[in-house]
Amino acid sequence: MLVMLQRFVPMFAAFGSGASVMSLELLGSRIVAPYLGSSVIVWTNLIGVVLLAMALGAWLGGVIADSYPDIRLVSGALGLSGLWCLGLVLFSEVILRPLTLLPFSSAAVLASLFLLAVPACLLAAISPMVLRLFTKNVDSLGRVAGSLSAFGTLGSLFGTYVTGYVLLPQFPLHRLLLGLSIFLLITAICFFQPWPKRKKTASSLAFILLLPSVSLFPLQTSQISFPSAYADVRIVYGNFRGNDTVMLKINTGLHAVGYTSNPSDSALDYVHGFEAVDSLVPTPQRVLVLGGGGFHAVSSFQRRHPDAVIDVVEIDPAIIEAAKKYMGFVQATKTRILLDDARTSVPRLPAGYDVILSDVYGGDISTPWHVITEQALQDVSSKLSEDGVYAANLIIAAEPTTGYTKTFTKNVVATFKSVFSWIILIDTMNSSSKNMPSNVLLFAGNGKKPDASFLLKEVQKRVPKQRITEIPPMEGGMVWTDDFGNADYQSSQMYRDAFQK
Repeated sequence: MLVMLQRFVPMFAAFGSGASVMSLELLGSRIVAPYLGSSVIVWTNLIGVVLLAMALGAWLGGVIADSYPDIRLVSGALGLSGLWCLGLVLFSEVILRPLTLLPFSSAAVLASLFLLAVPACLLAAISPMVLRLFTKNVDSLGRVAGSLSAFGTLGSLFGTYVTGYVLLPQFPLHRLLLGLSIFLLITAICFFQPWPKRKKTASSLAFILLLPSVSLFPLQTSQISFPSAYADVRIVYGNFRGNDTVMLKINTGLHAVGYTSNPSDSALDYVHGFEAVDSLVPTPQRVLVLGGGGFHAVSSFQRRHPDAVIDVVEIDPAIIEAAKKYMGFVQATKTRILLDDARTSVPRLPAGYDVILSDVYGGDISTPWHVITEQALQDVSSKLSEDGVYAANLIIAAEPTTGYTKTFTKNVVATFKSVFSWIILIDTMNSSSKNMPSNVLLFAGNGKKPDASFLLKEVQKRVPKQRITEIPPMEGGMVWTDDFGNADYQSSQMYRDAFQK
């Protein structure tokens, strides 16, 4: 029996190392999200660093296996990987926070190297080492190598799906890292050949009892985190514009701010600017809200129009939970929450909405590219009633002049103009720098265009502390389509360029 189990040791090692690498990659994306976000640039670097480290690890593992065929080296690779994961629990904040001062692309590369390069390299070295140690017959080398590759791939699939579907939505990040560290360290003990069985058992139990104490040092000690499969969702209490507030943060983005004394009341001007839609549709019967966020717009609609049927599309249950627990959201009987992606849910909904509000953003305050293409907006437009109004929160520059800021803003406007018969853009922040991205409300529809000056005054009534101005729709720009839409990339770059300058 023992001999049969020993035959499968290489397969177990390949499976475990493959699962650990992919689990760590997903956890790494969540570690870096509060500092650099989870944009395509961040993911490109995470994936690239893992592949590079695995290639280097496989080569080094082969060299080491031929020069020093010793099972203790396998144990060492596992142990160092486990200690690295433990270090991520304790020191991520210290390392990653200074990186935010660097240019974004450089910071993404360095963060990926810090998080993943060493453990991915060490874990990738395990397969060639165990192959050399446990293959006694050269005639079966090809079969054993193929089996190792297959088990390593199956382990990668296991680590990916279990981490993404089961672990991340249920457990805090630092506990998952701690669990991975425990698994790797105990496996290292088990592989350490000179230790007798009794000593291995005692050492494993010691690690099991000792390492959970690290949970006293979570990654975000001053914030309330919500396990999520989509992003790093946190509730933070603090001061915003001189007021005590409760804030919903998703990755690097501040997505909702409510007053501590009344958390259902938004401290963000654009949310109150949305209320001007009442001047265009005084008694809406059916309302669709795309993107829940802090559910402030939904709470406001429920107060102003208690008889309206409201459908809310929000993809992340963690955001819904956070809004109900900390942002003062109480779901009315006529309000329905659809747990779905804004793009895929709209075509399945019936037509005839009097008002559609859109505040769909990713964790980096970047618009998901697939919800702002011509085809996506056509789906939304088709759901409006004859005189219905679409209102969206956009983060664009009022008068863009340079780089990504100009390109992004012109492309946004061009895409909306290609679908709706009229659009009106209103700057709710009126920042001193017209080239700085800020909250702009877009009102659009397919019927008769309302008087822009009238709508401007209505927004001003609801945002009295700001000087509200209309932004003339600019010409030019590319219409984003499903075939080529890079709104999330351009939005992320626009924001990074603006703040780094």
